[in-house]
Amino acid sequence: MNQEAGSLDRLADIVVPESISWWPPAIGWWVLLSVLLLAVIASAFVLYRRWQRDAYRRQALFELQTANSHRQINQILKRTALQVFPRAEIASLTGKNWIQWLNKTPGCDFETIAEADESQRFRNAAIHWIKQHTAEKIEC
Repeated sequence: MNQEAGSLDRLADIVVPESISWWPPAIGWWVLLSVLLLAVIASAFVLYRRWQRDAYRRQALFELQTANSHRQINQILKRTALQVFPRAEIASLTGKNWIQWLNKTPGCDFETIAEADESQRFRNAAIHWIKQHTAEKIEC
């Protein structure tokens, strides 16, 4: 055999390294996974708290389905308002004062509806008010 430095007899196969395993992931992936998991948990917590906070709205909307008079709708509206606004501000309101107070929230026009005695429009306005009211009164 030829022992020269450039001889082909001394060649060996190329050794290919083992492929890199995807498990366990690098520390960066663990950090990213942790951050994403915390974000999902925080989002779920916020959504659950909002769902709990709006339980009175869902109850009022459910009760409105069976209310068949202005009096019943007004009772539902008053109970709903008492959940959010101070009792001292709401409890004593009746008649025109109550309607005027309801009209102070955006997009509401209870006064013309109450005078016209239109039950379906009154119910629709009540549904809108229940869905849209906030703890802060905003002048129309």
